[in-house]
Amino acid sequence: MHWTILIKSHPDAPGNPVLNALRLAAAALADGIRVSLFLSEAAAELAWQDGDANERRRVQRDLLAEILDLGAEVHACSLSLTESKPVRVLMPGIRASTMKMLVRLMQEADQVITL
Repeated sequence: MHWTILIKSHPDAPGNPVLNALRLAAAALADGIRVSLFLSEAAAELAWQDGDANERRRVQRDLLAEILDLGAEVHACSLSLTESKPVRVLMPGIRASTMKMLVRLMQEADQVITL
């Protein structure tokens, strides 16, 4: 089984949908489900290695690092990011990606979740 989880919410959004999506991804990985995580729009800022250090984002980034350690495929896509020349350095393990890759991941997924 394969899930593609698209996170496009802002990391500081009310209700913390980014943390909920990351927790869902971690739980799926723990149950043996293959997960492709795609950070897009406002959520792409979590992918930067030198990201904001407020408490909420620190928790989100720590969980993102654990998800990477569990073997998730993590992609980031934003207007300021291209595959050949990222504007800033990404966290280790996160791939600069494109919407074309997101479409491929969605096509091969058994479940697509957007938050």
